[in-house]
Amino acid sequence: MSSGIKYVLLIVLLTVVSPVFAQWDEDELIPDSTMGIIDTSLIRRYAFVQYRLNKYTFHKEEVPAFESFYRKFDSLINFRKGQVRIYHIGGSHIQADIYSNKMRTYLNTFWPGLSGARGLIFPFTLAETNNPYNYRVEGYGTWNAHRNVIKKDTVTLGLLGISVDTKDSLAGFKIYYREKETMRYLHDKIKIYHNVKNTSYKVEFGYPELIKEVIVDSVTGFTQFILTKEIDTAFFRITRVKSDTSRFITYGVELMNSKPGVVYNSIGVNGASLPNYLRCQDFEKQLSQLPPDLFIFSVGTNDANVPFEDFDTAVYRKNLEGLIQRILKVNPNTAILLTIPNDAYYYKKYPNKNVARIREVVIGLSAKYGFGVWDFYGVMGELGSSMTWYKEGLMHKDRIHFTWEGYNLKGDLFFEAFLKFMNEFEYKQLVKISNRNK
Repeated sequence: MSSGIKYVLLIVLLTVVSPVFAQWDEDELIPDSTMGIIDTSLIRRYAFVQYRLNKYTFHKEEVPAFESFYRKFDSLINFRKGQVRIYHIGGSHIQADIYSNKMRTYLNTFWPGLSGARGLIFPFTLAETNNPYNYRVEGYGTWNAHRNVIKKDTVTLGLLGISVDTKDSLAGFKIYYREKETMRYLHDKIKIYHNVKNTSYKVEFGYPELIKEVIVDSVTGFTQFILTKEIDTAFFRITRVKSDTSRFITYGVELMNSKPGVVYNSIGVNGASLPNYLRCQDFEKQLSQLPPDLFIFSVGTNDANVPFEDFDTAVYRKNLEGLIQRILKVNPNTAILLTIPNDAYYYKKYPNKNVARIREVVIGLSAKYGFGVWDFYGVMGELGSSMTWYKEGLMHKDRIHFTWEGYNLKGDLFFEAFLKFMNEFEYKQLVKISNRNK
């Protein structure tokens, strides 16, 4: 249902049923359970899921950043113009890009007329680590990986927290969608972030006949290829042009277009915690290329994966607030959604009580700044609930990571929470309109 149609239905409902609009109880209008995304058979099967808690919560009365984000997204739905940029940062849950990709797909298919762009992408296969299932990477040449989780690795890292480099005279890689991937984004602007100031290498696009223009930015560090038509593949050739011992380094690829929709960027490195992302020197510089409208934090699982007595809530708060400030520096009006990590077990033996402590920190920051919170820990059932999810085939034996079915359920829940947020803020806008007309 389009946003415009919902406005009409809400106005009719309020006119017929109640002449005192501002006195309506919000829960009477906004369902607190499900929004029709999750199949009813699954709802009955997974009755242990706390569906009523599956929503964004706000611990400050005024949240102007989310009101602004709502208006921009609502405008996108109604007029099919422009793009909304969302970033989602985390660890292995996000590197796998199962539930985040499901969210990406929902946002660009649920409302007719949207298609969006794929956004940031990384050739994880070259780093010899798990690549998201929704795209494939083929490369040639010898590549070495650098990750923000390796403390002894002092190389410069960017927004994605990972890079690969090569010393070969000829190297390259291709990124394309799997045949079974239903959402195949098309792009006519393709950007590769790399060490531009190193002139020992030349980077070329693999389909030269399609190139309309090439833009090289030596400050941010990227080469952008503007194409004559949209394609679904990115192909780069790397050639050494000087005889020295330097390396070609890439920090990731950005796939862009001008289609209306959502650009949902996943930022995930296996094992990454807040200190790991804080050491990414070019984080803000690369983020500033396309500032976020909404930034989602799902960092905390690895921070919490320590003995209870070793977890320092003050340090976690300082680190989380520090990374948040770096994002707000790029766009002070960014809406920030903090997600509570899933319930997990420590060393497969003990329910991890640190997750509840992270929840306290997150709620405190939400109340301080006006952030939103998605309490997935509560939705799961809180402490020890991962055992139930494991027994139902939704989590792996480690009770930290989810199965394919579990991640897909999480994606459905996450999108339903987003729909509830949109309905809630639509209702608030109508309340304001009604109060102004009195």
